[in-house]
Amino acid sequence: MLGSAYYYFWVGSRGAKVIREVDSAGIYLTGQLRTADFKQISAIHIATVVDLRPDGEALDETPSSEMNKLCNSHGIAFAYIPVPHGDIPPGQVDRLAAVLRDGKKPLLLYCRTGKRAIRTYCLAEASRTAGRSEPELSTIAKSAGFSIEDLHTEIARRISARRNNGL
Repeated sequence: MLGSAYYYFWVGSRGAKVIREVDSAGIYLTGQLRTADFKQISAIHIATVVDLRPDGEALDETPSSEMNKLCNSHGIAFAYIPVPHGDIPPGQVDRLAAVLRDGKKPLLLYCRTGKRAIRTYCLAEASRTAGRSEPELSTIAKSAGFSIEDLHTEIARRISARRNNGL
């Protein structure tokens, strides 16, 4: 089921961690990952981790270089696509779209809370040839606990562009 409540949950040293399915094609979402989370991530067979949080945002975040090493040591592919707060750069949307298209699944997106990850995912999905509609994307975001209402115009533009290009 699209945007379902299907998720993985465990309690770690920093509290509860939830990994929510956002697309039945094997796309998952979570907040900041920590070193201690990799045992569980390996156990649920995540094949690719995508870090959307810029390095240096907070003192307690794990830098992308360390996340890359952790992923490699667990046989998990890693992509670093830093998305700043505020407007999401089109280049970052394109980079995520490429990883979503070509990356090994299941694929786990994360940032501090999951907000930028779901928003960037929705923009990438709106651009995809057979991508979801705006109402479907809104449902996905809502089920993950986030709103994309402010992205409505950009999502509509991306959906229109794929239609106008014969996609």
